[in-house]
Amino acid sequence: MKKSRISLFIIAKNEESKIAKCILSTRGLVSEVIVVNSFSKDKTALVCRELGAQVYNRAFDGFTSQKNYALSKVTGDWALNLDADETISPELKEEIAQAVKNPAFSGYDIPFCNYFLGKKMRFSGLNKEKHLRLVKTKR
Repeated sequence: MKKSRISLFIIAKNEESKIAKCILSTRGLVSEVIVVNSFSKDKTALVCRELGAQVYNRAFDGFTSQKNYALSKVTGDWALNLDADETISPELKEEIAQAVKNPAFSGYDIPFCNYFLGKKMRFSGLNKEKHLRLVKTKR
């Protein structure tokens, strides 16, 4: 069976201090990184290029539009969408690597943890959020 290629895509603006950690957390999992940069005033684009990302500058015209544009640039069989300040754990990285081997599903919701003032949110409903973040690109 052919190994599935996973593309990471991120939309960003002025994320120089956070985006490297995001990209590096996916090393060994993704075959390409696409960043749609909304004309950052800091070194976001430079940091991304230094980490091997393909950077496209595009004026921000809404989250959906930006993410759809980024998705149109991926070449992998699967697309993983992260925000520039998000990272994946080693356990989630392994779970994603196994999940993409299952042809029965076209997408996966990924639960995540919210932090406020450095503390993990455990109550208020924010601890149960999931978002569709991993999708087959041909579907």
